[in-house]
Amino acid sequence: MKDATPRAFSLTRAAYGAVLLCAPGVVISRCTGQPGSTRARAVVRVLGSRHLLQAAVTARAPSALVLGTGAQVDLAHAASMLALGAAGRPLRRAQLADGLVAAVFAALGAAGAAARRHEAVCVVLPGAAQGESSTAQ
Repeated sequence: MKDATPRAFSLTRAAYGAVLLCAPGVVISRCTGQPGSTRARAVVRVLGSRHLLQAAVTARAPSALVLGTGAQVDLAHAASMLALGAAGRPLRRAQLADGLVAAVFAALGAAGAAARRHEAVCVVLPGAAQGESSTAQ
């Protein structure tokens, strides 16, 4: 990831988290067509807070480790939401939508981590980015 990409990724995650935190009822009703219970709105707020925290950590230190760990958290979240949605619970559409968003965040985070690892290798091995051989000289 170039320097602008982790920033855009963090801002996108922060915006999503802010919407979940500030308007959980609207999010639930848009996805399900019915108002969310007090419990469901509280869970959505917690998820929004998690996204805001993860966005802040990623923006502060977008290293391969931070992005990779975030991708693993997102993948676990995606799996849990997709499993809940598949179980046919009353909030199925909201759970599946959130699972899809988490899966996209996981994929972007994993790609960012891989790019950061590649950048680190290119710094350690000058010329690696241009495909030069270390035995050519």
